[in-house]
Amino acid sequence: MDRLIGARVVEARELAGISVEFTASLVGIQRQELIRVEGGEVTAPLWMLARVATLTATSLDFLAGLTDESEVGEAPTFRALLLPHLLRADEQRAIQRLELQRQRRRIDTVSESVNSAWQTLQRTIELNPETWADMRGGARLADALATCVRVTGRLGSASTEMQP
Repeated sequence: MDRLIGARVVEARELAGISVEFTASLVGIQRQELIRVEGGEVTAPLWMLARVATLTATSLDFLAGLTDESEVGEAPTFRALLLPHLLRADEQRAIQRLELQRQRRRIDTVSESVNSAWQTLQRTIELNPETWADMRGGARLADALATCVRVTGRLGSASTEMQP
């Protein structure tokens, strides 16, 4: 009897298109316990079968092997109820992915500009070693550009880690 019930639980879950992990979490049991029930190794408690029947939109009679009709009936299946939420979540992830890509391009543009300015400053110092030391605000400019180079480098690293 346990094997028949286990086979029916598997059939109902697969017809509903729900994974073992997802079913176990919604029923409120451990994944391994559901696997043992599906394998017919243990007797499924009635409360668990009632939850599986509700989740998969089948009847307890079907799960118990008393009928071959799963009797989905007029009630919407869990998958049909969940589908709009999953689609919205996918849309949100796509929007976030596009925003991350846009921000990454902006960071790359700023980083290129800062690196170009830094190289120009280094070349200016190299060509004018005597006058650079006496240039008013030169040290502050060099320090500010060095800070910009460090910050854009960190931003670039962080945005690379966050890329999908």
